[in-house]
Amino acid sequence: MKKYILPISAVLFIALSAFAANPIKITGSDIISKDIQYALTPLLKQNAIEAEFNMGGSFLGTKALDNKSADIAIIAIPNGAKKPKDLMLFPIAFKHAVVAVNI
Repeated sequence: MKKYILPISAVLFIALSAFAANPIKITGSDIISKDIQYALTPLLKQNAIEAEFNMGGSFLGTKALDNKSADIAIIAIPNGAKKPKDLMLFPIAFKHAVVAVNI
């Protein structure tokens, strides 16, 4: 999984930079939360972007996007599951995780 962290970070950074609000609220998978935070923190600091991480799991991350309490979620979608409605998905690792943002 480590080899995906840099590309994941780049995708997330592009998505994060689209938001004007500070801080950006990031939620999602608790399994890869430490790696995501480790990879994103330097990029966020370099670009003066504040972020709040609340990585409680994919299910909670999807709920947080639905109720607008998060801006971005890094979630795992089980094979064959329906995609969360009204979300824009950016696959970042096949069969691992996607980045979802409110549209």
